[in-house]
Amino acid sequence: MKIHHVGYYVQDIKRARNIFSMMGFDEESEQIYDEERGINVLFLTNGENRIELIEKCTEESDVDFIAKGKRSMPYHICYEVNNIEESVDFLKQNRFIVIKKPSNAIAIQNRRVAFLYCKECGLIELVEK
Repeated sequence: MKIHHVGYYVQDIKRARNIFSMMGFDEESEQIYDEERGINVLFLTNGENRIELIEKCTEESDVDFIAKGKRSMPYHICYEVNNIEESVDFLKQNRFIVIKKPSNAIAIQNRRVAFLYCKECGLIELVEK
């Protein structure tokens, strides 16, 4: 698995973008509103490093469990995989719990993503090549 990006929950995506820009991260994408997940998303890059800024937009968003803490923070690492179904099955056999089944993500060119959790490494996202 190759790291695709690190996801950051932020309270204000515009202010966070300015801070990360100051640290050398340039915009890779336009800000996208993901209606299904209730979030705004913006990808930034610094060389080979990519981060995803995620801002809660609705009361019932996918990041609601993080947003309750009301602090900006990294909250997942996303890994790129060749076959998302096989990767999910493999991780499930190794004590990962599926938080969100594979579905298309508008912010990543409608590529399929899934979220899983295990207590040893926390929340991860998988994105299919």
